[in-house]
Amino acid sequence: MKHFNIILIFPLLICQCNSKLDKSDLAFKKVLEKGYSTAPGFIVVSIKDSQTGNIKEICTDLVTLYWSFEKEKKMAWNSINKILNSNQNRSFVFTNKEVLTRLGFYDYKIGDLDKIKSDILKNHIVDSLQKFDSLRKQIYDYYFKYRDSRLSLIEQIKDSILNFRKLDNEEQDILDHLDDRYYDDYYTDDVKLSKTGKKLIKFWNYKSGKIRNDYDLLDKERQRQEFKFFSSYIDKFGLNYCHVLFTFGITCYKDCENGRITFGEIIKTK
Repeated sequence: MKHFNIILIFPLLICQCNSKLDKSDLAFKKVLEKGYSTAPGFIVVSIKDSQTGNIKEICTDLVTLYWSFEKEKKMAWNSINKILNSNQNRSFVFTNKEVLTRLGFYDYKIGDLDKIKSDILKNHIVDSLQKFDSLRKQIYDYYFKYRDSRLSLIEQIKDSILNFRKLDNEEQDILDHLDDRYYDDYYTDDVKLSKTGKKLIKFWNYKSGKIRNDYDLLDKERQRQEFKFFSSYIDKFGLNYCHVLFTFGITCYKDCENGRITFGEIIKTK
């Protein structure tokens, strides 16, 4: 009977350990699948300095790792990709000091990792990021409905004017711009408009208020959750936060427009 109990418990322990390890591996594979990008994903890898033998686990972006192989080993991207996909432990060796510097090998500090992990577990960050991810998808789906409503309203306004007269150049210009929500906040008192143009904007604001408010409420909630569960931690811990999230199977990437570290996705395990 005792022997039977050991057989049941032992595989369970192995499964739990492998599950923890697999989350980082799955996150690594997911970033590799997306490949070389102007908005590269961050990965956690083990880097060895071949001259000193020092080994350090660091968080860096995929493009920098590709560049490192290209710079030191003069390899083509398809060859680099094969190496990265076949490497089981995400461990790589480099000699070139410029490469090691760009990877952050010399300056990368990992002193906050235990504190970050504790905060993630204590504050249920993984569950919160899952809810945030669902909200993002909800907003993405809602956006198309929202955009269709805007375009439909623009056409209605055009038709209502054309029933009486032609659109003047200013009206045509305004209506052409209003398909982009950026212009909701553009047409203020600081923008010079004729009386007709001001009247058109006032009418647009009145008619579009409901659909804009519904979308804006969702987007404000997205911004609140993103700051609370992601951006505030990035501001506090920097890349170390991505480092620890990676071990939970959560990816981050660098925004190609502003360079900020941004939440990617949560890798689903089967």
